[in-house]
Amino acid sequence: MMNKKIVIPRIFTLCVLILVISGCGKENDSDKYRAKRLVDYSLEELNDYEDIEFDALGHYALSCLYMYKSTGGGDYLYYSKDIIDYLIKNGDKDDDGFIGWGLRFPYDAFSDGTVNDINTEYTYTTSVIGFAICEMYNETKDDLYKDYIEQIRRTLLEHIGFDENEKGICFWYSSSENDKIYTVHNVNVYTMQFLADYDDIYGLDILSDEIIEKITQFEENTMISSGKWLYCEERDSKNDLVHWCFSVTSYYRVYELTQNKRYLNLAEESLNAIKEDYFVNYDIMDDSSHLWGIPEVLISLCYEKKYSNGQDLENVLINIDKNLDKQGRYVPALGIVNYESDTLDNHRAMSWYAYAFAYISYVNSYKNY
Repeated sequence: MMNKKIVIPRIFTLCVLILVISGCGKENDSDKYRAKRLVDYSLEELNDYEDIEFDALGHYALSCLYMYKSTGGGDYLYYSKDIIDYLIKNGDKDDDGFIGWGLRFPYDAFSDGTVNDINTEYTYTTSVIGFAICEMYNETKDDLYKDYIEQIRRTLLEHIGFDENEKGICFWYSSSENDKIYTVHNVNVYTMQFLADYDDIYGLDILSDEIIEKITQFEENTMISSGKWLYCEERDSKNDLVHWCFSVTSYYRVYELTQNKRYLNLAEESLNAIKEDYFVNYDIMDDSSHLWGIPEVLISLCYEKKYSNGQDLENVLINIDKNLDKQGRYVPALGIVNYESDTLDNHRAMSWYAYAFAYISYVNSYKNY
C-alpha cells in the first residue's frame, strides 16, 4: 500500500500556532494583573503617609519598585522613591543621630509591663526599610541611598546592638533597654539579610561577615528540631507563621547574594517544616496576628521556585485568588484591628500582599529562576 502524504491546511497550522502563542505567558499575565490591581488600588488609598505604619510603607515601597521592574514603566518608580524619601526624612525623629524606624505608638513589646516610647527603633522595621533602600539603590545607583544604607548598618550595630555568647550572636529586638533581655529569631535573621545586602553593595566587610557567621551559628545552635525555632528563647514561646517564615526568606536572600549552599539548605529545611505544620491541600493555615504570614510564605515559595525547583507556588496562588476582592485585597485580612494604629484596611497586611504579588510578578516576568 502506498503511503499517502497528509497535507495539513495552512490555515489550520496558523490557528494552532496562534493558540500555542496565546497560551504562553498566561501565568505571567495573571501574576501582573494580580499585583497591579492591588498595588494600584493601594496607591489610590495612600493619601497621607502619616496614617500608615512604617513597616507597611516599607512594603509598599518594595511593591512599587518590583512593579516597576516587572512592567518597565508607569509611575511605580516615582511612588517607590516618594515613599522611601518620606521614610528617610522621618528616620531620626528623636534627633539622636541614629536612623531607624519603629511604631507610631508606645508599645509593650513582650507584655512584661515595660512600655517602649514612640521613638524606639525596632530591629525588624529598620531592617525591612533598610532592604527597601538597598533595592532602591540597586535600581538607581543614587549615592544618597547608599549613604543611608551605611547609616542603617551603624544603627543596627551600635545603637540596637546584640547579645553574644557561646551559641553565637542574636540582635536585640529594639533599641529600648526594656527589650535587651530577649533574643528573638526573626529580627536576628532579618538583620543578617540586611548585612548581606550591605556587603553586596559596599563590598565584603570583615566585621559584617564575622557577624553574619555568628548569627548563623546562633540560629543553627538554637534549632529545636529540623527547621524549627522558638519565637523567643527566653519565653519558650511557639513561633507563629510570619515570624518563622522570616527565616526562610532571609536564608534564601543570603543564598542569592552569596551562593553559599549552607543558607540554601537552611531555607529548604525551614520551608519544609512550615509546609508540614501549616499547609493543608495548598491552603495556608495562618496564625499570625494580621494574617500577614501568607504573603511572607508566597515570597518564600517564589524563592523556592527560583532556587530549589519548588512546584507549590502556583497551586497556593489558585487558592489565594479565590479570596481576593475586586481591588485585589485579601478579604479574610480586612477589618483586623489589633493595635491602636490599625485601620479596617489593615495596611500592615495589605502592603505585605502587595509586595508579595509584585515580587512574584517580577520574578515570573523576567524568568529570574
